[in-house]
Amino acid sequence: MRAWGSNAFLLLFVFARTVYGFGGGCECKATGDPHYHTCDGVTLQYQGACAYNLASTCSHGSKDDRFIGFRILIKNKHPINQEDVSYARAVKVDFGKRTIYMDTAGNFKVDGQVIHDGDLPYESKRIIVNKHSEGGMERLVFMTDLGFKVTLDITRNERGDVIADIPPWYKNAGLCGLCGNWNDNPHDDYATKDGTIVENLSQPIRDALIADSLHQHDPELDLQECEETLANSPYTANTCTDDQLQQAQKMCDLDNRKPLKKSFKSCRPVLEEDGINYGGYIGACEYAYCSGIGHGKSTANLGACTVLKSLSDQCTEHGSKAKKKWKKKLKCFHLF
Repeated sequence: MRAWGSNAFLLLFVFARTVYGFGGGCECKATGDPHYHTCDGVTLQYQGACAYNLASTCSHGSKDDRFIGFRILIKNKHPINQEDVSYARAVKVDFGKRTIYMDTAGNFKVDGQVIHDGDLPYESKRIIVNKHSEGGMERLVFMTDLGFKVTLDITRNERGDVIADIPPWYKNAGLCGLCGNWNDNPHDDYATKDGTIVENLSQPIRDALIADSLHQHDPELDLQECEETLANSPYTANTCTDDQLQQAQKMCDLDNRKPLKKSFKSCRPVLEEDGINYGGYIGACEYAYCSGIGHGKSTANLGACTVLKSLSDQCTEHGSKAKKKWKKKLKCFHLF
Protein backbone atom coordinates (compact mmCIF):
# COMPACT_ATOMS: atom_id res chain seq x y z
CA MET A 1 0.00 0.00 0.00
CA ARG A 2 1.59 3.28 -1.09
CA ALA A 3 -0.02 5.86 1.09
CA TRP A 4 2.48 8.67 1.64
CA GLY A 5 4.46 10.98 -0.62
CA SER A 6 8.17 11.71 -0.81
CA ASN A 7 8.17 13.40 2.60
CA ALA A 8 6.86 10.27 4.33
CA PHE A 9 10.07 9.53 6.19
CA LEU A 10 10.45 13.08 7.44
CA LEU A 11 6.84 13.13 8.63
CA LEU A 12 7.20 9.75 10.34
CA PHE A 13 10.46 10.78 12.00
CA VAL A 14 8.99 14.02 13.33
CA PHE A 15 5.83 12.23 14.51
CA ALA A 16 7.79 9.55 16.37
CA ARG A 17 10.14 12.03 17.98
CA THR A 18 7.33 14.40 19.01
CA VAL A 19 4.85 11.84 20.33
CA TYR A 20 7.17 9.20 21.77
CA GLY A 21 10.55 10.87 22.10
CA PHE A 22 13.56 8.67 21.32
CA GLY A 23 16.58 10.75 22.21
CA GLY A 24 19.24 8.67 23.95
CA GLY A 25 18.70 5.58 21.85
CA CYS A 26 21.35 3.15 20.65
CA GLU A 27 22.95 3.29 17.21
CA CYS A 28 24.50 -0.12 16.62
CA LYS A 29 26.53 -0.65 13.45
CA ALA A 30 27.98 -3.41 11.30
CA THR A 31 30.37 -1.65 8.93
CA GLY A 32 33.27 -2.49 6.66
CA ASP A 33 34.63 -6.01 6.57
CA PRO A 34 32.82 -6.04 9.11
CA HIS A 35 33.28 -4.23 12.41
CA TYR A 36 30.44 -4.48 14.92
CA HIS A 37 29.92 -1.50 17.22
CA THR A 38 27.77 -2.37 20.24
CA CYS A 39 25.36 -0.18 22.17
CA ASP A 40 27.84 -0.01 25.06
CA GLY A 41 30.78 1.08 22.90
CA VAL A 42 32.60 -2.20 22.23
CA THR A 43 33.97 -3.01 18.76
CA LEU A 44 34.11 -6.62 17.52
CA GLN A 45 35.80 -7.72 14.30
CA TYR A 46 34.91 -10.96 12.60
CA GLN A 47 34.83 -12.03 8.96
CA GLY A 48 32.56 -15.08 9.07
CA ALA A 49 30.15 -15.79 6.23
CA CYS A 50 26.87 -16.75 7.92
CA ALA A 51 23.64 -15.22 9.14
CA TYR A 52 24.08 -13.65 12.58
CA ASN A 53 21.83 -12.16 15.23
CA LEU A 54 22.74 -8.48 15.13
CA ALA A 55 20.21 -7.51 17.80
CA SER A 56 17.06 -8.97 19.31
CA THR A 57 14.82 -8.95 22.35
CA CYS A 58 15.52 -12.12 24.28
CA SER A 59 14.83 -11.69 27.96
CA HIS A 60 12.38 -10.25 30.44
CA GLY A 61 11.26 -7.35 28.27
CA SER A 62 9.68 -4.19 29.59
CA LYS A 63 6.38 -2.95 30.94
CA ASP A 64 6.65 0.03 28.59
CA ASP A 65 3.75 -0.21 26.14
CA ARG A 66 6.10 0.89 23.35
CA PHE A 67 8.18 -2.28 23.82
CA ILE A 68 7.70 -4.61 20.84
CA GLY A 69 9.75 -7.77 20.33
CA PHE A 70 12.20 -7.68 17.42
CA ARG A 71 15.08 -9.54 15.80
CA ILE A 72 17.60 -8.22 13.28
CA LEU A 73 19.52 -10.84 11.29
CA ILE A 74 22.46 -9.89 9.11
CA LYS A 75 23.84 -12.08 6.31
CA ASN A 76 27.56 -11.78 5.58
CA LYS A 77 29.29 -13.12 2.48
CA HIS A 78 32.91 -13.40 1.36
CA PRO A 79 33.84 -11.57 -1.87
CA ILE A 80 35.15 -13.87 -4.59
CA ASN A 81 38.65 -15.15 -3.71
CA GLN A 82 38.75 -13.14 -0.47
CA GLU A 83 38.24 -15.46 2.48
CA ASP A 84 39.79 -13.02 4.97
CA VAL A 85 36.98 -10.45 4.71
CA SER A 86 33.20 -10.51 4.49
CA TYR A 87 30.50 -7.91 3.95
CA ALA A 88 26.84 -7.55 4.80
CA ARG A 89 24.70 -8.65 1.86
CA ALA A 90 21.21 -8.82 3.39
CA VAL A 91 19.22 -7.85 6.48
CA LYS A 92 16.06 -9.46 7.79
CA VAL A 93 14.03 -7.73 10.49
CA ASP A 94 11.24 -9.35 12.48
CA PHE A 95 9.37 -6.58 14.29
CA GLY A 96 6.29 -7.73 16.15
CA LYS A 97 4.36 -9.74 13.58
CA ARG A 98 5.98 -8.02 10.59
CA THR A 99 9.00 -9.25 8.58
CA ILE A 100 11.10 -6.95 6.41
CA TYR A 101 13.89 -8.12 4.10
CA MET A 102 16.37 -5.94 2.23
CA ASP A 103 19.62 -6.73 0.43
CA THR A 104 22.53 -5.06 -1.32
CA ALA A 105 21.00 -5.77 -4.73
CA GLY A 106 18.41 -3.16 -3.73
CA ASN A 107 15.56 -5.60 -3.08
CA PHE A 108 12.79 -5.12 -0.52
CA LYS A 109 10.25 -7.60 0.84
CA VAL A 110 7.55 -6.90 3.41
CA ASP A 111 5.90 -9.99 4.91
CA GLY A 112 7.17 -12.00 1.92
CA GLN A 113 5.77 -9.58 -0.67
CA VAL A 114 8.28 -8.06 -3.11
CA ILE A 115 8.15 -4.26 -3.01
CA HIS A 116 9.09 -2.72 -6.36
CA ASP A 117 10.83 0.64 -6.72
CA GLY A 118 7.67 2.12 -8.20
CA ASP A 119 5.83 1.36 -4.96
CA LEU A 120 8.27 3.33 -2.79
CA PRO A 121 7.91 4.81 -0.28
CA TYR A 122 5.78 1.92 0.95
CA GLU A 123 3.72 2.36 4.11
CA SER A 124 1.64 -0.28 5.84
CA LYS A 125 0.35 -0.63 9.40
CA ARG A 126 2.74 1.74 11.19
CA ILE A 127 5.85 0.81 9.19
CA ILE A 128 7.46 2.36 6.16
CA VAL A 129 10.27 1.31 3.80
CA ASN A 130 12.05 3.51 1.30
CA LYS A 131 15.14 3.81 -0.85
CA HIS A 132 17.19 6.85 -1.79
CA SER A 133 20.70 7.88 -2.82
CA GLU A 134 22.96 9.72 -0.42
CA GLY A 135 26.65 10.56 -0.68
CA GLY A 136 27.18 8.40 -3.74
CA MET A 137 25.59 5.30 -2.25
CA GLU A 138 22.14 3.79 -2.19
CA ARG A 139 20.36 3.64 1.17
CA LEU A 140 17.53 1.24 2.05
CA VAL A 141 15.57 2.13 5.17
CA PHE A 142 12.94 0.43 7.31
CA MET A 143 11.30 2.50 10.05
CA THR A 144 8.37 2.27 12.44
CA ASP A 145 6.21 5.02 13.88
CA LEU A 146 7.96 4.38 17.22
CA GLY A 147 11.33 5.45 15.85
CA PHE A 148 12.83 1.96 15.49
CA LYS A 149 14.92 2.07 12.31
CA VAL A 150 17.23 -0.24 10.35
CA THR A 151 19.32 1.13 7.49
CA LEU A 152 21.28 -0.77 4.84
CA ASP A 153 23.83 1.39 3.02
CA ILE A 154 25.10 -0.13 -0.22
CA THR A 155 28.64 1.16 -0.70
CA ARG A 156 30.18 -0.53 -3.76
CA ASN A 157 30.21 -3.96 -5.37
CA GLU A 158 27.01 -4.75 -3.44
CA ARG A 159 28.77 -4.40 -0.09
CA GLY A 160 26.64 -3.18 2.77
CA ASP A 161 26.84 -1.31 6.04
CA VAL A 162 24.01 -1.88 8.52
CA ILE A 163 22.85 0.63 11.13
CA ALA A 164 20.22 -0.22 13.73
CA ASP A 165 18.65 2.69 15.62
CA ILE A 166 17.03 1.25 18.75
CA PRO A 167 14.81 3.49 20.94
CA PRO A 168 15.74 4.09 24.61
CA TRP A 169 12.99 1.98 26.15
CA TYR A 170 14.88 -1.14 25.06
CA LYS A 171 17.82 -0.26 27.32
CA ASN A 172 18.21 -2.69 30.26
CA ALA A 173 15.26 -4.64 28.86
CA GLY A 174 17.10 -7.81 27.87
CA LEU A 175 18.73 -7.53 24.44
CA CYS A 176 20.89 -10.17 22.74
CA GLY A 177 23.09 -10.22 19.67
CA LEU A 178 26.23 -8.62 18.32
CA CYS A 179 24.93 -5.21 19.43
CA GLY A 180 25.25 -6.37 23.03
CA ASN A 181 22.74 -6.17 25.87
CA TRP A 182 22.81 -2.36 26.29
CA ASN A 183 23.23 -2.08 30.04
CA ASP A 184 26.12 0.44 30.25
CA ASN A 185 28.57 -2.39 31.03
CA PRO A 186 30.94 -2.93 28.06
CA HIS A 187 32.63 -5.93 29.72
CA ASP A 188 29.67 -8.28 29.26
CA ASP A 189 29.45 -7.46 25.56
CA TYR A 190 32.40 -9.86 25.31
CA ALA A 191 30.14 -12.83 25.95
CA THR A 192 28.94 -15.79 23.92
CA LYS A 193 25.26 -16.60 23.55
CA ASP A 194 25.26 -18.71 26.72
CA GLY A 195 26.77 -15.88 28.76
CA THR A 196 30.37 -17.10 28.81
CA ILE A 197 32.70 -14.09 29.25
CA VAL A 198 35.58 -14.26 26.75
CA GLU A 199 36.96 -10.73 27.15
CA ASN A 200 40.54 -11.77 27.89
CA LEU A 201 41.04 -14.20 25.03
CA SER A 202 42.99 -13.06 21.98
CA GLN A 203 40.92 -10.83 19.70
CA PRO A 204 40.49 -13.25 16.76
CA ILE A 205 39.43 -16.15 18.99
CA ARG A 206 37.32 -13.94 21.24
CA ASP A 207 35.35 -12.32 18.44
CA ALA A 208 34.91 -15.59 16.55
CA LEU A 209 33.52 -17.25 19.68
CA ILE A 210 31.04 -14.43 20.20
CA ALA A 211 29.89 -14.14 16.58
CA ASP A 212 29.61 -17.84 15.82
CA SER A 213 27.64 -18.46 19.00
CA LEU A 214 25.14 -15.98 17.53
CA HIS A 215 24.86 -17.75 14.18
CA GLN A 216 21.21 -18.06 13.19
CA HIS A 217 19.87 -20.73 10.88
CA ASP A 218 17.48 -19.07 8.44
CA PRO A 219 16.52 -20.65 5.09
CA GLU A 220 16.27 -17.24 3.42
CA LEU A 221 19.72 -16.14 4.57
CA ASP A 222 21.90 -19.23 4.97
CA LEU A 223 24.85 -19.69 2.63
CA GLN A 224 26.70 -22.87 1.70
CA GLU A 225 29.98 -21.22 2.73
CA CYS A 226 28.58 -20.84 6.25
CA GLU A 227 29.25 -24.54 6.82
CA GLU A 228 32.96 -23.94 6.24
CA THR A 229 32.92 -20.92 8.56
CA LEU A 230 31.39 -22.94 11.38
CA ALA A 231 33.63 -25.95 10.75
CA ASN A 232 36.71 -23.77 11.32
CA SER A 233 35.28 -21.81 14.24
CA PRO A 234 36.80 -22.09 17.73
CA TYR A 235 33.21 -22.01 18.99
CA THR A 236 32.34 -25.33 17.35
CA ALA A 237 35.81 -26.91 17.38
CA ASN A 238 36.73 -29.03 20.40
CA THR A 239 40.33 -28.00 21.11
CA CYS A 240 40.58 -30.03 24.34
CA THR A 241 40.63 -33.80 24.66
CA ASP A 242 38.33 -35.23 27.32
CA ASP A 243 41.23 -35.45 29.79
CA GLN A 244 42.34 -31.90 29.03
CA LEU A 245 38.79 -30.62 29.41
CA GLN A 246 38.65 -32.19 32.87
CA GLN A 247 41.87 -30.34 33.72
CA ALA A 248 40.34 -27.09 32.48
CA GLN A 249 37.16 -27.65 34.48
CA LYS A 250 39.17 -28.41 37.61
CA MET A 251 41.32 -25.32 37.26
CA CYS A 252 38.37 -23.03 36.57
CA ASP A 253 35.82 -24.38 39.05
CA LEU A 254 34.79 -21.16 40.79
CA ASP A 255 31.86 -22.90 42.46
CA ASN A 256 33.62 -25.85 44.11
CA ARG A 257 37.42 -25.55 44.06
CA LYS A 258 38.26 -24.26 47.54
CA PRO A 259 40.99 -21.71 46.67
CA LEU A 260 38.69 -20.10 44.12
CA LYS A 261 35.44 -20.43 46.04
CA LYS A 262 36.91 -18.90 49.20
CA SER A 263 38.85 -16.18 47.41
CA PHE A 264 35.83 -14.89 45.51
CA LYS A 265 33.15 -15.67 48.12
CA SER A 266 32.54 -12.08 49.25
CA CYS A 267 32.87 -10.66 45.75
CA ARG A 268 30.38 -12.89 43.98
CA PRO A 269 27.15 -11.40 45.44
CA VAL A 270 28.46 -7.88 44.76
CA LEU A 271 29.06 -8.63 41.09
CA GLU A 272 25.75 -10.44 40.66
CA GLU A 273 23.87 -7.56 42.28
CA ASP A 274 25.52 -5.22 39.77
CA GLY A 275 24.40 -7.45 36.88
CA ILE A 276 27.79 -9.05 36.15
CA ASN A 277 27.59 -12.62 34.87
CA TYR A 278 29.88 -14.25 37.44
CA GLY A 279 29.24 -17.76 36.15
CA GLY A 280 30.28 -16.70 32.65
CA TYR A 281 33.88 -16.47 33.82
CA ILE A 282 33.93 -20.24 34.37
CA GLY A 283 33.31 -20.94 30.69
CA ALA A 284 35.71 -18.16 29.68
CA CYS A 285 38.44 -19.71 31.83
CA GLU A 286 37.83 -23.12 30.24
CA TYR A 287 37.86 -21.61 26.73
CA ALA A 288 41.16 -19.88 27.50
CA TYR A 289 42.71 -23.08 28.81
CA CYS A 290 41.60 -25.13 25.80
CA SER A 291 42.64 -22.41 23.33
CA GLY A 292 46.19 -22.53 24.70
CA ILE A 293 46.61 -26.25 25.31
CA GLY A 294 47.90 -26.83 21.79
CA HIS A 295 50.93 -24.72 22.73
CA GLY A 296 51.56 -26.55 25.99
CA LYS A 297 50.18 -26.65 29.51
CA SER A 298 51.98 -23.49 30.62
CA THR A 299 50.26 -21.52 27.84
CA ALA A 300 46.91 -23.06 28.78
CA ASN A 301 47.46 -22.10 32.43
CA LEU A 302 48.42 -18.58 31.42
CA GLY A 303 45.15 -18.18 29.52
CA ALA A 304 43.09 -19.45 32.44
CA CYS A 305 44.98 -17.28 34.94
CA THR A 306 44.42 -14.21 32.76
CA VAL A 307 40.66 -14.73 32.86
CA LEU A 308 40.68 -15.21 36.63
CA LYS A 309 42.79 -12.06 36.99
CA SER A 310 40.11 -10.22 35.00
CA LEU A 311 37.48 -11.49 37.43
CA SER A 312 39.61 -10.29 40.34
CA ASP A 313 39.88 -6.86 38.70
CA GLN A 314 36.10 -6.76 38.29
CA CYS A 315 35.74 -7.35 42.02
CA THR A 316 37.99 -4.38 42.74
CA GLU A 317 36.14 -2.15 40.26
CA HIS A 318 32.84 -2.94 41.97
CA GLY A 319 34.04 -2.17 45.48
CA SER A 320 34.89 -5.68 46.63
CA LYS A 321 38.14 -7.58 46.76
CA ALA A 322 39.18 -11.14 46.00
CA LYS A 323 41.57 -12.80 48.43
CA LYS A 324 45.01 -13.46 46.97
CA LYS A 325 45.26 -17.16 47.88
CA TRP A 326 43.97 -18.33 44.50
CA LYS A 327 47.04 -16.94 42.70
CA LYS A 328 49.45 -19.10 44.69
CA LYS A 329 47.29 -22.22 44.81
CA LEU A 330 46.69 -22.15 41.06
CA LYS A 331 50.30 -21.12 40.31
CA CYS A 332 49.14 -17.81 38.87
CA PHE A 333 50.97 -15.63 41.40
CA HIS A 334 54.09 -15.18 39.23
CA LEU A 335 52.06 -13.75 36.35
CA PHE A 336 50.83 -10.57 38.01
